[in-house]
Amino acid sequence: MLNKIDLCEDFDELEDEIAYYKESGMSVILTSVVDGRGIAELKAELKGRDTVFSGHSGAGKSSLINALEPGLELLTAEVSDYNEKGKHTTTQAVMLPFSFGGYLIDTPGIKTLVLHQEDKPIVPKLFPGFDRFYPHCRFRDCTHIHEEGCAVLAAMEAGGLDPLRYESYRWIMDNI
Repeated sequence: MLNKIDLCEDFDELEDEIAYYKESGMSVILTSVVDGRGIAELKAELKGRDTVFSGHSGAGKSSLINALEPGLELLTAEVSDYNEKGKHTTTQAVMLPFSFGGYLIDTPGIKTLVLHQEDKPIVPKLFPGFDRFYPHCRFRDCTHIHEEGCAVLAAMEAGGLDPLRYESYRWIMDNI
């Protein structure tokens, strides 16, 4: 889900940015609490499911939950003018039942994401979009960086993997 699309100034660029995710079979729902876009589609997607909302502070998670379930009236706040960052309004994870079926866990906003050295071995297996390639790698502990027989690198060379996705992956791996 990509929230606050009412703030988007260039939808062609946005479509280019999310095309990879859609082509990889990921569901991408564009939402706006301000004008209601995508709310019905998101509600249909969440119906009967257990879901976690996670993201940066100020991403509009609580506002979105209020739009999905108006009676909840979760506390919300404007993004800070001082640092243009979200203000923490959700201070602890809370499980909420949806009237249309399923549950939602609302989590406090994330200011930073820190991965530790011990997390590094799981990143190659969990990186979104690599799941269709890595089972075909020659080695089970393939890092997708230098190994012979790496299906991810082969997909890159064959044009089957967006270079920007691979660049994001390498940035994460290089900075753990």
